[in-house]
Amino acid sequence: MAHSQSNRFKKAEDHPDVSYLKSDAVGKVLSKALGQLYKHQPSNPLHFLGNWLINYASLTKNKEISKKKAEETIRLKQKYENAIQDMIKQQEKSAEEAAKKFQKENDFRTKIESTLDVDDLLTEFANHLKEELDCTGVYIGILEKIKRPITDLDGEFAHVDDSAPDHIRYIAASAGHEFMIDKTLKEDEGEITYSIWKEEEAEVDKPESEDGDHEKVVEKKAKFAYVPDVVNNPKIKFFDVPKLGAYFATPLTYKSCLSESSFDTAVDDALDCRRRRADQELEREKKSEDNKTYREGEENPEEEEKVWEDIQEAPYVTTDIKLVVCVDTMGKDCEISEEKRNYVIQWVEFFKSQWERAEDESLRHDVSVYMKQHDLDLQNLQDKQGEWVENERVAIDERLADLEAGASEETKELETAIVLLNLYRDRLLEKYVVDQFYSYKEFKFLKYSRVIQLVLYYFGVPKAQIVEPGTNRLNWKLAKKALNDDFLNTLKHINPCGPKPPKPPAYAMTKKLQNDLSNISFDDVQHYSFPLSLLYSFLDQLLKVRILDVSNRRRDYNNKQEERENAIKLAEELAEKRKNALLDAKERHEKDEENLEEGVEKTPFNEAEFLAEFDERESNQVVEIPPEVVPDEDGDIGWDE
Repeated sequence: MAHSQSNRFKKAEDHPDVSYLKSDAVGKVLSKALGQLYKHQPSNPLHFLGNWLINYASLTKNKEISKKKAEETIRLKQKYENAIQDMIKQQEKSAEEAAKKFQKENDFRTKIESTLDVDDLLTEFANHLKEELDCTGVYIGILEKIKRPITDLDGEFAHVDDSAPDHIRYIAASAGHEFMIDKTLKEDEGEITYSIWKEEEAEVDKPESEDGDHEKVVEKKAKFAYVPDVVNNPKIKFFDVPKLGAYFATPLTYKSCLSESSFDTAVDDALDCRRRRADQELEREKKSEDNKTYREGEENPEEEEKVWEDIQEAPYVTTDIKLVVCVDTMGKDCEISEEKRNYVIQWVEFFKSQWERAEDESLRHDVSVYMKQHDLDLQNLQDKQGEWVENERVAIDERLADLEAGASEETKELETAIVLLNLYRDRLLEKYVVDQFYSYKEFKFLKYSRVIQLVLYYFGVPKAQIVEPGTNRLNWKLAKKALNDDFLNTLKHINPCGPKPPKPPAYAMTKKLQNDLSNISFDDVQHYSFPLSLLYSFLDQLLKVRILDVSNRRRDYNNKQEERENAIKLAEELAEKRKNALLDAKERHEKDEENLEEGVEKTPFNEAEFLAEFDERESNQVVEIPPEVVPDEDGDIGWDE
């Protein structure tokens, strides 16, 4: 009851039509209109009311439009500000990327400029170009003569064939193109690539002359090769599956001065310059002394103002080394823009100049250090030779005096050789010699490095670790790595005497090493390097001791084998003699028994007694056969050697 009574006072909800009329869009507007109508009380209320509503609607619409415009303006302004911010961020990002790229390029340039091993950076150079160009691959080849096939028994220059045609051998490649390493390209296969070394003539303006005329002159410039579509060019050789893309090749030809002839010429020139500077200095001193002989205030009638020559070393002798830098976009099906091609050419020119700079500095260092060490070498050799001869004589006499009386000449020869070997080892291991020898690790080029190569072979270093591919020639850059503490330790403790069963490769057999060493002039090595000559003497003596030791042990084996064979032969002859004597004795006994008179008792032949009597005779003593002899295993020297 109470509930129904409370509902009586609850406000009833408006009818939807009433709600519509009471809304702001209708009721509020009409209220305002009626208010204005009351306020102005026009003569024509309906006309006034209609115009007011029309005007009100227009104002409302304009407000909406203005509001939307304002909102749109704000939105566009915000959009513009966002775009500006995005552009600033993009510019900052681009600037940052450009800075990073510039820094990366600058760092790589600095790395190249600060090293003497520019050739070690070829692979890094290829990767740098690939990344900057966004291409498929970059690979670098060298133009060289086709090598003659060789064996392990051939000499270090057996691969050289001056009459052989050229080919390109690829020696460096960017990531993903490692399969190109050691691939080769002959001229008939790569006509386009080989064309980069064929010069073309081009007319250029000669600098303006005094009379203002320009003259056309002809210059020769190297070409580059560019193929925008490799698939449709039949002259392109593919090392992999043919793919759509472009190909670009440019020459990298630098002047190399790291060769024996360049080194010798540079040393001769340095010595000549040193001599001329010394003569010039003596002439200066003489002229100065002559001037002092005149009294103060008097003029020397012979005195003239002399211009002294500035004596400088001549440029190094060089050889052109031709390489090619190749770029392709195979698989990306896009061309290589002129901008990118120019980028490659600029980098190649920079790399070439730095390579020449590095070799020039390296040779300058090598010649300078060699000149200083050479003077010390001559002094050391002069100081030590007499002392060494006396040391050798005393050491040999002491060793021979310790040998048992009646020692064979072969034993004396071996012991003498061992004494000399130990003396040579001690000389080689003196600190100043080791230091001087290891200083050659800083050399880019070393003459007579073949001596080191033979030592490394005897020490068991595999050929593949220290020679240039396809040759028997030492790669000094690789060989340097083997001159470490292990090398020095082996030098200290190696013993050439005794059995050595393992058979080394053909190039490291002892007699082969001895023969190869004999082809190197000791006098030339000694003139070039004191430490290297000591190493030569040590290796030569090491091989001699090894051969003498093996020869003596094999001679001893042969003697023992012959002694055993003779003993076996004598034993067989004695057994045959014993057998025949027994048969003869039996035959005589039987005949004697047959000749006995009847009735005389026959006696049996006593074989044991006869044999005992036979063996007791001095001439029939049992021959002792020495035990079987087993030869030592020496794999480094064949029995036929």
